[in-house]
Amino acid sequence: MYLESQPGVPWITLNYIIAEAMGRFRSQQSRPRHHPCCQAASVFDMSAFTPSMTPADVVLLTAKGEQDRMNSITRLCMERCADTLRRDEALPVGQDSHERLPEKTRRCLDVCFQKFCDTADLVAAEKQAWEGQQLRLAQRQAMATTAVGGLGNSLGQGLFRNCRCDGIDVRLISAFLKRYFNEGVLQDGYKLSPLDAYTCPNEGSLDEVREHVRSLPFDEDPQVFGLHPNAQITAQTEEARKFLGIILSVQPRIAAAGGGKRPEELVAEMAEAFLGRVPSTMLRKHAHPETYKKTADGGIVSLGVFHGQEMDRFNVLINRVQSTLVTLGKAIKGFVVMSAQLEDMYNCFLSQQLPPLWGEVSYPCLKPLNSWFSDFEERIDFMARWLKMGPPSSYWVPCFYFPQGFMTCSKQVHARKTKIPIDALVFWQEMTNCTEPRLADPPADGVNVHGLFLQGAGWDVPSKKMVESEKAVLFKELPVIWVQVVEEATFQKVSTEPGRYTCPLYKTSLRKGTLATTGHSTNFVCYFRLPSNEEDQGHWVRRGVALLCMLDD
Repeated sequence: MYLESQPGVPWITLNYIIAEAMGRFRSQQSRPRHHPCCQAASVFDMSAFTPSMTPADVVLLTAKGEQDRMNSITRLCMERCADTLRRDEALPVGQDSHERLPEKTRRCLDVCFQKFCDTADLVAAEKQAWEGQQLRLAQRQAMATTAVGGLGNSLGQGLFRNCRCDGIDVRLISAFLKRYFNEGVLQDGYKLSPLDAYTCPNEGSLDEVREHVRSLPFDEDPQVFGLHPNAQITAQTEEARKFLGIILSVQPRIAAAGGGKRPEELVAEMAEAFLGRVPSTMLRKHAHPETYKKTADGGIVSLGVFHGQEMDRFNVLINRVQSTLVTLGKAIKGFVVMSAQLEDMYNCFLSQQLPPLWGEVSYPCLKPLNSWFSDFEERIDFMARWLKMGPPSSYWVPCFYFPQGFMTCSKQVHARKTKIPIDALVFWQEMTNCTEPRLADPPADGVNVHGLFLQGAGWDVPSKKMVESEKAVLFKELPVIWVQVVEEATFQKVSTEPGRYTCPLYKTSLRKGTLATTGHSTNFVCYFRLPSNEEDQGHWVRRGVALLCMLDD
């Protein structure tokens, strides 16, 4: 950058001016001090020359864009150099001092600043390259962070791609993998669960990682998997039930001598007691006018058609229960032959299990025999009241054989009322504070439902939101739920509300079923969107939160 000396030109002064101009130009680029371009400016010794800058110069340099600022710096330095040269040559100083310089001096000054501008362009190019390098580094860091989370989603999708599963399975595995594939695992001491013992190992050798794994507790706490501590109670209850089942399967069928009733006496008494409690069959002639209300085209309202189908199924079950109880009583007394089916029924009575003869025509249920029969009576009572008193203000969804059919009929009612295609309608749930179904107000749109149990979480009635389960409280019965029927466009808007958990509804606690010929699962019913205060809905997925139509006791 230093120019060779020529006669009549104060080149030492020019070199200092160029050095100062370069330094001030680089300071305008807002570079970090460690950048090479900033270090290059130190080759110029600027201690011997510090040109003065007016406030107007400062405004000129700071208020313009990148290209304009470069031009302003060049023009300003040209003026300052000209002033300095004129002072050295004892010439007047003014605004046009550059033009009043001698031709040779002005030509050398132009050559000098052309080199300065070329250097400035080089500095600008270096700045742009450095900023591009920093941008690429930031992008790589962001990609590394995002890739960790994206890997979990990819694994969740890939693990079930070739399996026969549904979206619930994919959502479950993705929620679990999210705890292990995120940016937090890149840090030492990252907690994999609320428990302090389960953390990521610190960076180190393979032996150190193995030692960290060996230090983990031998017995896993449910919180390790994201479950509530109440899950331990559920697991222990299930183990106890299986153990008792094994004991019952090996116990003798004949009572020991010396006391108690014989097994046939117990079964005969149970059969006689059940027979006296069997409700009578339901008849259409007893129907309320609103139950099977006629539509404008002469048909029956959709919910009336559904009630008729369900009533027929219950009548078949009533007849089967009544006839088999009579036959079993006669077989015990020796009036008829004890067939293999009656013998299975006899053994089920002793072990408090649902007889296969009844299960063939019954709804899905895991209750023991005595509880099943009480539940059976309640279902018949609800269906009979609907038949004789008209549609209720709130529907007991667990009562039905086919809850999916009830949900579809609710859509059909709205579709016929609004003339909107049923395929364009979606369910949306709003919670209420009503805990007494018979006191619920019938909605103008949609239906009220009740009788659902929440497993894996608690429920706060005043706030109408999901909360953490209370200690040793495994299930929580929900209040009346208003099931609205909305259009798809409306659903897309409201479904984006934060804190809505897409909760699956199952008929039984098994949470598994088979795909029936109707295209519906034999256990899964539909989704309910339940409000909560959790932003990450994966929290409830890991908790295993679901709605059940009935309990097992």
